[in-house]
Amino acid sequence: MLDNWADKIVITLVNKTDVSALDLRSETHVTAERLLREYNYRARFFEEDVIVDPPWLMMLDLYIHRHTSNPVSVSSLCIASRVPATTALRWIRTLMEYGYLERHPDPSDGRRVFAELSADAIECMTAYLEAINAGVDE
Repeated sequence: MLDNWADKIVITLVNKTDVSALDLRSETHVTAERLLREYNYRARFFEEDVIVDPPWLMMLDLYIHRHTSNPVSVSSLCIASRVPATTALRWIRTLMEYGYLERHPDPSDGRRVFAELSADAIECMTAYLEAINAGVDE
């Protein structure tokens, strides 16, 4: 009787689970989020001018958001970089020159532009994050 009762509970829980709320993030995605949290924690102890790394913060932000249905606007990316907009825009241009970043106009709003990592940048970021997860000792 207990097995039948337990089965009913499991079936009820599965049926009531919102599948969209399940955490389907990859291990590298979780690592990227951890690196961003570590940066934020570091910023509690040091002046941000000393530790800020705009292109890295942008790439982490884009990597974290690449699996969401919300594209990242260039203005949001500038905010994520934690530097003035003019400085952030120069870094965006530099990332594009290196082939790490792509910009796409918003089809529904001609005033807005979205940014995303290029396929090569995603490959590099994933390899880097996997190496961190493996415990690189070199």
